[in-house]
Amino acid sequence: MREELARAYGQAGDSTPARGGLKNLWDLYQQGFHICNVHFGRIRTTECLFCEAFWDREREGGR
Repeated sequence: MREELARAYGQAGDSTPARGGLKNLWDLYQQGFHICNVHFGRIRTTECLFCEAFWDREREGGR
């Protein structure tokens, strides 16, 4: 459904997690913050398996 809406609004083919609320989470993650439910909002000092698992689920399209 997201892909159909994106096509309808001329934004087809965007496979990055940069749509809607995901863009905000992606921006926070890129700024060095946790986006996982375990440590949300805390500063990341290393890679986080929980945050990575969140992005893996989003790429697969699952929730």
